[in-house]
Amino acid sequence: MTTSDDERHGAGRRRKRNVGGRRPHRAVIRHTDEEWARVQAMAAHLGVSVPGLYERAMFAGSVQAAAGVEEAVLGMLGARRLLANAANNLNQIARLGNSGEQINAAQLEQTLALFVTAIAELRDEIANLHRFVPGIEEDL
Repeated sequence: MTTSDDERHGAGRRRKRNVGGRRPHRAVIRHTDEEWARVQAMAAHLGVSVPGLYERAMFAGSVQAAAGVEEAVLGMLGARRLLANAANNLNQIARLGNSGEQINAAQLEQTLALFVTAIAELRDEIANLHRFVPGIEEDL
């Protein structure tokens, strides 16, 4: 049974643009069965291939740092979504106010609370990211 490139390498993944042709260097890493199972589990948890796991770990400094960065990024994406929802709510409230209609104070307070929550989540994720990536500003 043959598998397509998409099945082997994950649909939607693309090679980095800055690499033309074959890569000139190759590393081979040998594992015991136990090590291989752990590496595959870590890669699956992060949603990357095993080589992708090693690449992320190399640039982040360790596998734990790569996982921490990945979790912080996912947290920031969630906070970004929350901010987008709050901004949409605020735009709807502003549209009502600009059209001369009465603004519901409770709805405005809920929207502002959503902003406060999203900003707090972003700060927490940035603080979390700071543990894994040197140079991130602490006083945000």
